[in-house]
Amino acid sequence: MNKLSNEHLEAIRVWLKQEAHPLRETATGAQLAQCDEALGELLLARQKIEILEKQLSTPVRLPPCSSSPVCEIDAAYSNGVNDSKEAIRRAGYPIEGDD
Repeated sequence: MNKLSNEHLEAIRVWLKQEAHPLRETATGAQLAQCDEALGELLLARQKIEILEKQLSTPVRLPPCSSSPVCEIDAAYSNGVNDSKEAIRRAGYPIEGDD
């Protein structure tokens, strides 16, 4: 099934609002208003999805850590960063430097 583009949906909204619309003969004003509202909600949902997809595709940046720590504090810090990276990966987010 082909997905209607946002432009097509907006054109349908405009078309439904025309005075000489053929559906006005069979549909009530409330039905046309419901269609317009549903199309508006769909367009808004698609915009939110686009924003969220962009946010999800942005890699998470974490602080650098030493691969060979010289003391217990460095080792604990590195372990914390590595544990965080693993949890972020499992949650489905990309991490900068992972390719």
